[in-house]
Amino acid sequence: MRCYLTKKIEYLTAKTGIGWFIFKVYYYRKVMREINYASICEKDHVLCVGGGAIPCTAILIAQQTNTKVTVVDHDSLMIRLAQSFVKRLGIEDSIQFIHTNGETFCYRPYSVIHVARQVEPQEEVIAGISKTACEQTRIIIRTANLSYVRDNQKQHVPFEVPML
Repeated sequence: MRCYLTKKIEYLTAKTGIGWFIFKVYYYRKVMREINYASICEKDHVLCVGGGAIPCTAILIAQQTNTKVTVVDHDSLMIRLAQSFVKRLGIEDSIQFIHTNGETFCYRPYSVIHVARQVEPQEEVIAGISKTACEQTRIIIRTANLSYVRDNQKQHVPFEVPML
């Protein structure tokens, strides 16, 4: 039910622009913590798995780090809405979109991978990431109240990023 509601709210916001400020305020602290804990910088190529119609995480990462961001989503309608929304913001050159299944996607080219909370089936997507991502890839997995970041250069186990 929560994913359905989030999808509907994003759909309406993407169509009208109303509510974008609320999304931005809601996600800003979360994304800034994830950027800091994963040490995302301009030289990275970030992949956001699950962008929805309002790819707020991708937008904020692109704006805050000036890095190249790619968003993958399995829903072609959400991709089209997100592309249109990003174009209205004037940052279409900063974010690329790919319509694909996150379970079978090749994650090798990315230095940072961010998995959205609403991604389904999240376990299978994470298994796909484990199979194809480079060992040095930093992986952020967002859950309800926490984000987990794997960074093999600093630690060999995930650590928690409090979201409260």
